[in-house]
Amino acid sequence: MRHTFVLALAAVIALLTAASAQAAAPSPAPPVAQQPASAQQLAIEHAREQIAAGDLPSAITGLETFVHVNPTAADALRFLGDLYYRAGRLSEAESMYRAVLALNSSDRETHNRLGNVYASEHRLNDAIVEYERSLPDVDAAANLVPLLLHQGSLSAFMHNVQQDLDLHPFDPYFLTEMAQLEEANHDPSSAYELMQRAVTVDPNDFGVMNTMGLVLLDLHRTNDAVAQFTRCLQRNANDYECLTNIGAAYLTLKRDDDAQIVLEKARRLAPERHEAFVDLGYMEDDRGNWKAAVTDYVQALAIFPYAREAYVDLGLEYLQRQMYPLAESVLTKGVSIYPNDGALRVLLGQVYQSEGHRDLALAQFRVAVYSDDPEAASIARTDVTALQSGH
Repeated sequence: MRHTFVLALAAVIALLTAASAQAAAPSPAPPVAQQPASAQQLAIEHAREQIAAGDLPSAITGLETFVHVNPTAADALRFLGDLYYRAGRLSEAESMYRAVLALNSSDRETHNRLGNVYASEHRLNDAIVEYERSLPDVDAAANLVPLLLHQGSLSAFMHNVQQDLDLHPFDPYFLTEMAQLEEANHDPSSAYELMQRAVTVDPNDFGVMNTMGLVLLDLHRTNDAVAQFTRCLQRNANDYECLTNIGAAYLTLKRDDDAQIVLEKARRLAPERHEAFVDLGYMEDDRGNWKAAVTDYVQALAIFPYAREAYVDLGLEYLQRQMYPLAESVLTKGVSIYPNDGALRVLLGQVYQSEGHRDLALAQFRVAVYSDDPEAASIARTDVTALQSGH
């Protein structure tokens, strides 16, 4: 989720401005029509147990067997696509996601995942189409806005969304969609005004509650954000996004014990997802347990090799401890996946500068100057000026 990147960037700014329960394995499953509706969930839960035990290949093999017998089991198909994606098997992930969309072409969650596959393959136009189809979704908006900026079409796209909103001024769908775009475009004040209207119309919608909470976090109204996420958990105590979001809010408030409770629960619920691992790493770092933090960040990347925030946090951890070759390796990998990411570029430039590679550092800072992230761009401008003046 985007909140972990916000926490990581705060740490970057501070640095640079200062210098499962066991379940029985399901037996071979007959077709969906001949078995209880829970069989698909049992297959997914068994895969999660294998992932938690560090056995991703077996999780993939088991789900492959299940979906071969149950080719219309959409949740299992999507989950298998997720595992392929995490294993770097992008063409197979695309195949699974397309199979889900053949069953339900309006499945926004799957459109977002397919967009991630295309973005990882640098098929940017295809990624944009899929991200557009997945709105409103916090992650999709955060991924879509930088691509539209790079393409030079963000203003036109937001104009079209605004026209839709003008026709449906009290529709939470369009309000949330526009708010997420404004938030991703670094305008949380405008996003907040939109979400106030959405909350008034439908205060109990999970997407509305989560989006409003994230907007409040960006406005540094952390206690209000906690209240939003608490309401969300009161309606569903096992909602992964609410758990990780409130965990991030607790970390901001230095309520590490509260954060650990909800983040550990999130990790147990979905060991195949990386966000809880990243936040737990941040928590361990905040407690001074840097080796435990590194372990969590590395685990997050093992689960999800495209976790931007894990590259930022791990690279920062190594940089702070003057472990420059490790920091350079991690950040170079992150930049290869996210070449336009300002925080990654700034951190890599800082590593090069610490190693005495002035020209390499300057090259990184110059790229970061054009980042869509205003804070990273501001830091980069300061560093370019300092290096050019010989400081």
